[in-house]
Amino acid sequence: MALIRVAVEGIRCFREPVITNLIQRDLLIQGPNGSGKTTFLEAIYTTMRGRSFRTGDLNRMISDGKKSFESRIDFSLKNEQHANISFRFDGTRRKAELEMNGTTITHSDISNRFPFVYVNRDLVDIVSGEPARKRGVLDWVAFHVEHDHVTNLRNFRKAYIQWRECVRMSMPGEESWWRQAANTAEVIETSRSKAYASLVPMLDQNVIKLLPGRSIVFSYSAGFDPKIDYKKIRETILKGARLFSSPLLSTFTIRVDGTSDIRGHLSRGQQKRLAVGIMWAAMDAVSNVTGKDVHVLFDDFPSDLDPISRKDVFGFITGGKHQLILASQESCLVDKGDLGTCSTWNIA
Repeated sequence: MALIRVAVEGIRCFREPVITNLIQRDLLIQGPNGSGKTTFLEAIYTTMRGRSFRTGDLNRMISDGKKSFESRIDFSLKNEQHANISFRFDGTRRKAELEMNGTTITHSDISNRFPFVYVNRDLVDIVSGEPARKRGVLDWVAFHVEHDHVTNLRNFRKAYIQWRECVRMSMPGEESWWRQAANTAEVIETSRSKAYASLVPMLDQNVIKLLPGRSIVFSYSAGFDPKIDYKKIRETILKGARLFSSPLLSTFTIRVDGTSDIRGHLSRGQQKRLAVGIMWAAMDAVSNVTGKDVHVLFDDFPSDLDPISRKDVFGFITGGKHQLILASQESCLVDKGDLGTCSTWNIA
């Protein structure tokens, strides 16, 4: 399946209707800062996910003087079938409407059918950021394989907070909340372990292409121990500890040439190459398990990359099974001869 047409109106700088047809599978959007590159990606993401990666208030996306915005995305499916997804947000009523082929549908259904991911220059946090950012890669894979994964994470946090307060305040229901937290934690760790198992082969294949000659080792350690002694963790909570054995303490570790000090060992550009390899491995894992290709919204692609790395990474990410919609400043593009079969759209 491939995204083939996008139409937007009333979204930020796109006050009047704007229609883009993808002649080739991948699309490269180029233009100076403030031209609307990120807004175009935001419009696609909001249509498919029902939320923006920029703001929690969709009213802020509406163009000045307008009362609503709308967008439509057309997909080419297998067997010459097509699907169109339309999204409209009425700012006055603060009401969103989503339809697929004229029938009302939920964003949960859309997420299940069309894997989408938004990445930007902060992608390097996958390798050098906080533990939660690294765990997020596994959680993204786990969600697309088992859609209850995000709900389980939310339920665990709720049950854990309730249990902790019951312990500290000597309130009833302590053991019930603990059982709920522990049971949910086991399910989360099982999902992550499956995600990691499907990810590892893809990591070995993809990362070596972007950082050849480096020794890169990945490992995952579960943060929750189902055999943990209940009395012991209860005592730690009473002493003021915030976390016990928990999936919020799980670690996805990356070691390069024997060290986990990524920032001190790799340049910013090398970190980005490694991060791209990891993210593409995650998408390959999802595709292999679900049979669905991933649609990638890649904002500010060339930042932190020298011309040679830019050409290598661009060649690696385009022309594959995952559809790429990439935004870049015109001054940062690779030479025209390196664009291959990628469509281009120059925003004035």
